[in-house]
Amino acid sequence: MADTQYRAVAWQADDLATVDKMQQSESNVDWIKDNTPRARYRAYNVQRWTGLRLLSGVAMIPSQSDANGAVDVNFGEFFTSDCQPVITNGVITENRRVIVTLTGLGKLIPDERGFHIFVQNTNPDPKKNKLDSKTYVPWQAMGY
Repeated sequence: MADTQYRAVAWQADDLATVDKMQQSESNVDWIKDNTPRARYRAYNVQRWTGLRLLSGVAMIPSQSDANGAVDVNFGEFFTSDCQPVITNGVITENRRVIVTLTGLGKLIPDERGFHIFVQNTNPDPKKNKLDSKTYVPWQAMGY
């Protein structure tokens, strides 16, 4: 465990390597190791141990009078162009009997662009089969 928090160490040409600078540099390396998440990506015939990235968020589907709702989540340029991130999700809602499914944008498997969230209420009572409150879908994506 690192003794101190990370603190930048500046080196200039012809600087002496003092004990304080060397100790802080070593402490910085320990701090980085202690505060870097340990992860492994193993999906879609790809295995990676380095260069991994985590991205998370919460998507909101507004209340509506029917049983279905959907929203797109875009990753921007966070993941590399050949990545198929592994996405996990939850659901926060006052509705019961809610199913959440994910697909890619225009295809089955999500890729570096993002994904599509579908929410459906499956209440057998037609009068109660609607998304009458907001539905929040917290998600986390791991890729490279």
